[in-house]
Amino acid sequence: MTDLENPTIAIGVTFQDGDTFKRAIRKYVVLHEFEIAAHYSESKRYRGVCKGKTSKTKKCRWRIHASELQDGKTWQVQTCF
Repeated sequence: MTDLENPTIAIGVTFQDGDTFKRAIRKYVVLHEFEIAAHYSESKRYRGVCKGKTSKTKKCRWRIHASELQDGKTWQVQTCF
């Protein structure tokens, strides 16, 4: 589980539930000063990408995919780069 004040977003990190994950991702993007667009935000999965640029010429390529585990409650980050 991760700290919601300074969340760790990395492959394999787990969250209590989907709401906790979504709160953590919102806090993470604020702390790291970028915007995220959620292409899929459903009850069992979430996919998001960075919006904008990291510099004047370089597009931000950060991405995340998280989904609910088999226990039906816990969420885990599957892909993050």
